[in-house]
Amino acid sequence: MNINELLNLSIKQIKREACLIAERHYRNIEILRNSKTELTTLEIYARRTHDLGLIIDDSTPVEIALRKLSCPKFWKRNAVNMARLEQQRNDLGNNIGADRSPYTSKTLIKWGKMQDVANQQYLDSTNMINKKTGKVINMGEMNQNKGRIRFAEIYGIVKTMTEALASEGYSWALITLTLPPRYHARPAKGRSTWDGSTPADGQDELKRRWQNVRQAVSDNGIKWYGLRGAEPHKDGCPHWHILALFKPEDRATIFDAFARQVEQSDRELDWQDCDPTRDNPATAATYICKYITKNIDQTALTDATASTSESPQDALKADSIEAVKYWRRTNRIRAFQFFGFNGGITKWRILRKMDTKPKCPIMGDLWEAANKAQWNTFLFSHEQVKINNKKAVNRYGEEYLKPESIESPNISVKIRTDWETLEEYGFLTVGVNDPRGKDAKASKDTPTQPIDYDSPPF
Repeated sequence: MNINELLNLSIKQIKREACLIAERHYRNIEILRNSKTELTTLEIYARRTHDLGLIIDDSTPVEIALRKLSCPKFWKRNAVNMARLEQQRNDLGNNIGADRSPYTSKTLIKWGKMQDVANQQYLDSTNMINKKTGKVINMGEMNQNKGRIRFAEIYGIVKTMTEALASEGYSWALITLTLPPRYHARPAKGRSTWDGSTPADGQDELKRRWQNVRQAVSDNGIKWYGLRGAEPHKDGCPHWHILALFKPEDRATIFDAFARQVEQSDRELDWQDCDPTRDNPATAATYICKYITKNIDQTALTDATASTSESPQDALKADSIEAVKYWRRTNRIRAFQFFGFNGGITKWRILRKMDTKPKCPIMGDLWEAANKAQWNTFLFSHEQVKINNKKAVNRYGEEYLKPESIESPNISVKIRTDWETLEEYGFLTVGVNDPRGKDAKASKDTPTQPIDYDSPPF
């Protein structure tokens, strides 16, 4: 099967085909293993071009590559992602634009809605239990609050951060980075000079420019903070909004770092300084709130103030937010990311998950600041603690770093979770050995078990 054939299938049918591909690879690999062939034969099998034109990188060890090829979860994720990207490639310049379907195509929106329904159904059927307290929560209910929690976290941090830094003499600016015309598949104005670049290509270019800016600022010893967010133009081309907080004397250096990264500074860089001389000047949180609400699912933000009858404008706004969400999902683009905090956000979240206050005064004060949402206190003292990572392996045997503990000069607290699913799992006994060890729990996608075509979505 090639990638174009996937476009005629539903998401569920694509996953079904992915399971069949994984099962076929698993059988082939088992035949090669049982025939006691040389490792080079297995290596040739792992390195060749596989279904859907997928090629596993040569740097991937052979055993890891073979585990991936025989894993339904690996193929489901790749098949769906490749189908989305191919569909978007076909729609760019034709079916996506201000006068067509803004941000992303109707087909991708339809696929996204189907995936959301499947995800919600799976989460509704999944319950978690706290091993210490016995409390049970439903994951479906937790998922409904995800947008509200994310909105509160971002807005709360931005608001308290700007207040705290203002007391230290910091100023702020709202910066918008856009891309040259060649990245726009269907520009709203002027003649099209699109060179075939996808939204993912545009995001990569923005990331490259951003890294150069940060390096230049760092080389000058400047300490700055902020938040960046990615949004699409109506033709799918990404652009960034950046809230930057800095000392006034560093403004020229930072502006120059941005200006050197754009081709046309008057069109690709928009810099708006805050104006404290205005009557009732807007805060940074007020400006950024508009972009947060445009990028977070509004179904999770509705409350008692919401109207009982939705207006056409509200419906249009909800459709736009939904389209942006599926655009991000297709291109795997993060909506928001803080910068300048040196792991502060991760420490904040870890401390908020702790049930009891640590006995260490330093960590205890940070725990109180995190649980009382006092980012203005947390910002200037979080570097007194650090996170220790340990090496772990995933289902394929690939190593990654996993937070193990958070420690101050006086104490180390192990990071652990007391929550686990209520479902019972068996242990691996036959087939491909799980690299995580003999006590690794088998998932519903493990190739040693019969293929479950309706297994939970990735």
